[in-house]
Amino acid sequence: MTAADTTRHSEEQSMQMPAPPVMPRAGDMARDSVAPWGQADARLARTGLALRRLRYFQALLSDGFTASQSADLPSGTLRSERIALAIDRPELDAVALWTTRRDDGAIAIPFVEYLLGQFIGSLELFLADLSDPGAAAEVATLSTALDLALKEANRRGDQALAVPQLGDSFLPGPLLERICGREGLLDRTVQRCEGLLAEAH
Repeated sequence: MTAADTTRHSEEQSMQMPAPPVMPRAGDMARDSVAPWGQADARLARTGLALRRLRYFQALLSDGFTASQSADLPSGTLRSERIALAIDRPELDAVALWTTRRDDGAIAIPFVEYLLGQFIGSLELFLADLSDPGAAAEVATLSTALDLALKEANRRGDQALAVPQLGDSFLPGPLLERICGREGLLDRTVQRCEGLLAEAH
């Protein structure tokens, strides 16, 4: 067989071989297969962060209310959780320590209007990413009750909602117990949100 015959035979073999499949580019494959899951993960991450904020503000208010019921000084703060949540308000670390109670039973929890406003704002963020309208409506009932409680508690106007305001704002003990006490509005809201997030996984 001559050199020309060898070359022609090789060319005929290469023409008979099937072409290799065209593989999608890595970026295209990632976009096509991961996007829906990525969106779901992002939604869960947002609701998880909102729930963590709810727990933080609920704990601050509950610690303040508990401190008002005891003569013992509170031990520990929520500083590490505040920093983890990137909340640049170091004065919040002293909420329980600065809580006071009058002889008539009225209680002053520092920054109570701000804390309640932040709790409600975090709840709104949580509800915004719920895919079940029925579940959102159920928690929205608690949100309405919290709005009414905030209107009753806020005696210093919009400024107290925007930034923590120094100065005592004494509120009736029964009102704060209904909001911050065991099985109060804050407790029930956080518990329900925890259940909804667990169902979403």
